[in-house]
Amino acid sequence: YEDDKSYKSGLDLYDTVKRNNNFYHGKQWEGLNAPAIEKPVFNVIKPSINYLTSMLVTDDIGVKCEFANNNEASQRYLEKILQKEVAHVFEQNNIGYQNRDSITACAIDGDTVRYHWWDNSIKTGYAYTGGIRTERLDNTSIVFGNRNTNDIQTQPWLILLIPMPTDEVKEMAKENGITDLDSIKPDDELQNNYNSEHTQNNSKTTTVLLKFWKEDGFVHYLKTTTTTTIQNPTKTNMQLYPISYFSWERVKYSCHGTSPVTAIIPNQIYINKIMALTMEYNKRMAFPKVVYDKTKLEKGWNNDVTKAVAVNGNPRDAVFDVFAAAPVNQQAIELVENTLTKTKDSLGVYDAALGNARPDNTSAIVALQRASSQPLELQRMDFYKFIEDSVRIIVDMMGAYYGTRETEIIDENSGQPVRIWYNYNQLQQANINLSVEIGQATYWSELAQMQTLDNLLAQNIIDVELYMEFMPDGYIPGKEDIIKKIKERQAMMAQQQMMAAPTTTPVQAQPMQEMAQAMQMPMM
Repeated sequence: YEDDKSYKSGLDLYDTVKRNNNFYHGKQWEGLNAPAIEKPVFNVIKPSINYLTSMLVTDDIGVKCEFANNNEASQRYLEKILQKEVAHVFEQNNIGYQNRDSITACAIDGDTVRYHWWDNSIKTGYAYTGGIRTERLDNTSIVFGNRNTNDIQTQPWLILLIPMPTDEVKEMAKENGITDLDSIKPDDELQNNYNSEHTQNNSKTTTVLLKFWKEDGFVHYLKTTTTTTIQNPTKTNMQLYPISYFSWERVKYSCHGTSPVTAIIPNQIYINKIMALTMEYNKRMAFPKVVYDKTKLEKGWNNDVTKAVAVNGNPRDAVFDVFAAAPVNQQAIELVENTLTKTKDSLGVYDAALGNARPDNTSAIVALQRASSQPLELQRMDFYKFIEDSVRIIVDMMGAYYGTRETEIIDENSGQPVRIWYNYNQLQQANINLSVEIGQATYWSELAQMQTLDNLLAQNIIDVELYMEFMPDGYIPGKEDIIKKIKERQAMMAQQQMMAAPTTTPVQAQPMQEMAQAMQMPMM
């Protein structure tokens, strides 16, 4: 851990993270001792980073889990169970907000860390308790065993730095049978971290070092402070490190990436300096000054309009003049504007992306959309991998901690919700054949599916019941109740038809029944 602190200091990581965050939040004049001049901030960094972040998270992120299993019936049930439980974990941890927070932190710091952990205190509404929690950590709060790569699952070991209240650390140690509680003291181990200003003022904070490693295919961990072990080495049933990692721009032979903010800080400083000097010049020189002949005015210049001005000599001679300084060189203003434009262009924030370009036709609209999103394709793919890693970790933790739990799914035959008990320990083997699809493709495929269903229904190729059954989940609340009502109404109509026309010959009905059975479609 101490060696890693030296490594990060050699990369100037701590200072870079702090400086990038200061410039993003508008604290761009810190350290300058110049109280006499104005210190304007024309922040080009924050709106640019916000745009890049919004471009990655505004799209609907779809998650689809599939298994390579020969038993199609059990495979579909397992996929439904898994899809529902992953969505439940996402909803419980507000992953949508965490994604925005993680991407913003990654764009500013260069990397972001997501830590998944098991919380026994979560209530489920059943006899069993416990659930999966996720939280974001800074890139300065992770220590890599192999610094040449940021691939988490290939690391020989990993250490997370988690600041916690000292009282909670002592209570945790006590629950784990540690008796030497007096050795657990507040420390300043985060003095090089971005939050050092806050941790130094908080004398009740202790840094917990959480180390992970793998033995015999399973993850082990232990917890310590800088002086005391608070939890001895413990084996888990997890096969994956519970950590997801995302770098904005990778650096060769380094576990830490780079931020786009770092490269444009000199541009931001230049813009602020030129505008500060321009404002100072205008403040001092923008208003004309009166220049008068002191030899002709004994009492000096008096600008009072109610009093006469006494002069020595002929009053017709020039006594005063108005002096106006030369205006600010417009080249400086133009250079600032060019710097602003070029800086945004270097970040991929073009006029087309901001809506300042006017498309003339449909092809132009599509071209502008593609041009605006193209600079972020690499980050988008890495972000999807970040989400995919999180899903795989969640599935792995389900297999390790869930045990046998009751869940509710929709029966394919009856269309009714049914409750079943499932042993999640089976996911330990199923995870090997798990295929996770992340991205817009899932979302757009659902829209294409809805459009196809609309066309089939409009052409009377399918009926309303099939339309509702094949509709993707989430489009209409109470979908199962609607299907149930449709089936009840169809059964009632069929009964009424049988009572109204009892003379229908079986010979005519038989081909219709055979066709319905072949197509597995209900008779109208």
